[in-house]
Amino acid sequence: MLEQLSNPLHYLSTSDDRTKLHLDRVKEWSDEWLVQQQITDKIANWVVNLEPKAGDTTHLINEIDKLNKKGPSPPDTLLVSWDVVAMFPNIDNNLGLTAVKKALDSRENKFPSTKCIVEAVEICLACNNCQFGEMNFLQKHGTAMGPKNACSYADIAMGGNR
Repeated sequence: MLEQLSNPLHYLSTSDDRTKLHLDRVKEWSDEWLVQQQITDKIANWVVNLEPKAGDTTHLINEIDKLNKKGPSPPDTLLVSWDVVAMFPNIDNNLGLTAVKKALDSRENKFPSTKCIVEAVEICLACNNCQFGEMNFLQKHGTAMGPKNACSYADIAMGGNR
């Protein structure tokens, strides 16, 4: 793990825990877009109170187990998977944001605005800090694997640049 965190392309070692600073940035975003009526009170409150989430292999196995317990899939089901090595941290931020903007601009209903959502994605990309042992790190390239938006972001980035 430390080997990955020591990669200067993806991570910056910091002397302090930036969590409070990042939470303040999320609160500022939430307040700004609430005033502009791009998000509701419910969303604003939910966003500033989100718990950090980190998924892992065990989580994936548990999800597959839940699917298996539901019984067989319909006969026309096609299960597909592929693996891109270290995909999430290797998605160039500019490439990913360009794909997100393109996808959002293609929406029929443009509410909330593309700018509102893109700013939220930018916060997710820029405010990705973690601790490993006593050391603090800030991810500076790509996205983390744990956030709820990471899979959609990766899908859009990969699909938007075919």
